[in-house]
Amino acid sequence: MPGWVPARIPFLNRLATNSDIHPTVFLMNRVQVGRTNAILPYQDIRFDYRILSSLTLPFKTRAGDVWPIHINPALHWHIAQGNYSAVVVLQWTALYAPLVLLQTRMQSKAILLWEESISHPSSKLKYALSPLISMFFREFDACIAASSRCKDYLVEMGAKTEAVFLSGTPIDTSFFKDNSLAISQDQKSRLKHELGIERRRIILFAGQFIPRKGVMILLEAFAKLLIDRGDVAMLMLGSGMLLDDMRDYLRSHNLEKAVRILGYIQHSDLPKYHSISDVFVLPSLYDAFPVAIHEAMASGLPVITTEMVGATPDLVIDGINGFIVPPGNISALHFALREILKDENRRQGMGEASQAIIEEWTIENAVNGFCRAIEYSLDSKLQK
Repeated sequence: MPGWVPARIPFLNRLATNSDIHPTVFLMNRVQVGRTNAILPYQDIRFDYRILSSLTLPFKTRAGDVWPIHINPALHWHIAQGNYSAVVVLQWTALYAPLVLLQTRMQSKAILLWEESISHPSSKLKYALSPLISMFFREFDACIAASSRCKDYLVEMGAKTEAVFLSGTPIDTSFFKDNSLAISQDQKSRLKHELGIERRRIILFAGQFIPRKGVMILLEAFAKLLIDRGDVAMLMLGSGMLLDDMRDYLRSHNLEKAVRILGYIQHSDLPKYHSISDVFVLPSLYDAFPVAIHEAMASGLPVITTEMVGATPDLVIDGINGFIVPPGNISALHFALREILKDENRRQGMGEASQAIIEEWTIENAVNGFCRAIEYSLDSKLQK
């Protein structure tokens, strides 16, 4: 199971202790590429993991993402030497994915693909290579999908329908729910005072400051909202290539008192910002399955997001626990923000609906889906 998976730690801990599966996770780095300021909770890990010595090349896309390209012969040596019944590969676009596929075929091990991606427009190169890509997907003994839209995507790419299993990306919902509720009214008032946003309705964004996340679109929509009502503020948690552009926009539009850019916030500190917020917004142009939505819903917040975010329709139901808007549409985003904040009873009801929906998205269900995929892949291997 190569790859660094901090958001999956509670899931992997449960998998290792409550099932017949004993995962070994190969980590290519001690830190997340592109998020070197994140403190990684190694002390929480209860499964076997190994940090391999590897060459990691950060590749920055035009959308501002930083993707790691791992070159690691040690990974293939460990797979060859280990007594593993199955190997799970994260992300089909990873450089090691076709190499591991070839290796497992030579060693007669089962191989699975674990994905979060959803359908999106193809490049000319990807379209030209689609027959080969389809063959590649069909070579996996089973696939594990993070969402129903991811499951559709895997089938679209060539995976066998019967070999695709849903194991929804889970988070520890109790951590966010309990810690948000544990913050007293005095603590909330003190934090709002420190931020200079007392007596305001608060919009929360958490994510990378990159074009794909729609942060500049969000700032434009917020500027229009501030004309409608002066009692709103926005907290923006994260970092990225657009930080200077965002600050320039705030200065030129006189928004510096209403928008607070707080930088990267450690996972353990997130609930206090959820607790003082009224709505969570993620206006991404494309996002496979961001855990920020899980975290906000577990904290009891309604969510505004776009049609190109993989959490829809599994988690965000338009008009029930938030709104889904077209990506890149400033007017639609402005309207959704205005609607969700103008009726406090409706907003609270949407927040309660968020918590009810996310509580069904359990680690146990994810473990069960993952185990079914492993069992299917091993049975398929025996039949070949």
